[in-house]
Amino acid sequence: MNEDNELEFFGSYFPDEILETLIYYDMPRSFTINSSKGDLLLAHWLDTIKDDDIYVVVLVNEQIINDLKNYKITVYDCLNREPLWVVKQNHDGTLTRTSRHTLEEVDRLYPNSLPKKGIYLYG
Repeated sequence: MNEDNELEFFGSYFPDEILETLIYYDMPRSFTINSSKGDLLLAHWLDTIKDDDIYVVVLVNEQIINDLKNYKITVYDCLNREPLWVVKQNHDGTLTRTSRHTLEEVDRLYPNSLPKKGIYLYG
């Protein structure tokens, strides 16, 4: 999937149509959304740099979200799956860039932004 297709994949649903907010601190920090094709996605805020909010986004399903909410998997483990995108969104709501990465790459690009290993959603 090239970048134009990935921007289309996220479409206007990011993050205007949040299905469920899992972490809220001044704004939704971790939440579920649907892609333009109806796929369930988990988005987790990493940082704000200049005019962009930066999220890591992964494909999930209801079971994974239930496991996350019921302390069966950690936030880090939930995010450690492919495909994984880094999504940048301007403060006016415009998606400015998407790119695919591994979680290890994200950790190198945005040090100290990912949830620590071993931390559960509400812990």
